[in-house]
Amino acid sequence: MDFFDRYSFIVISLALIALGTVFAFLTAYGTVVGTVTFLVGSAFIVFWVVARRGALTPVNPAKRIRRGRTSTRPVVVCFYHDFNFGSLVSRAFTWKAEREQKGHCDFIYIDAYHREAPPVMAEYEAEVGDWLLFDAAGNLVEKCGSISMEKIEVLRKRAAQ
Repeated sequence: MDFFDRYSFIVISLALIALGTVFAFLTAYGTVVGTVTFLVGSAFIVFWVVARRGALTPVNPAKRIRRGRTSTRPVVVCFYHDFNFGSLVSRAFTWKAEREQKGHCDFIYIDAYHREAPPVMAEYEAEVGDWLLFDAAGNLVEKCGSISMEKIEVLRKRAAQ
């Protein structure tokens, strides 16, 4: 199960492409169904290329979080994985908030399967897809499954006080 959790997005995409190919060649009505399934799987692959985070994990995530918590800005920490379905789908809903708050908040992205990530995740009891919100004083305000503009605004208002 760990393999599927870790590579769920790629497994789902490849399964859709394989199913589309099988339907297209083996069934009478499969041409339409197979083509659509193949295109959906291909679209998933394209979305993965666009949405994946890349190698943004700090070399020492624990040290980076400590340094961020001592700054004068709120810190938002995301535990993600480029091949996890939930992590990639949530990217579509968080891009705007991240873009608008860049410079007002420190964003730290940690790949959950980075060699230094497990101790940090254990310390905060976090899993893939979790977000940690720290105020400007370095206090953990919230651990949540998604980020929104409203949550970041609350952090910024707390920092202004």
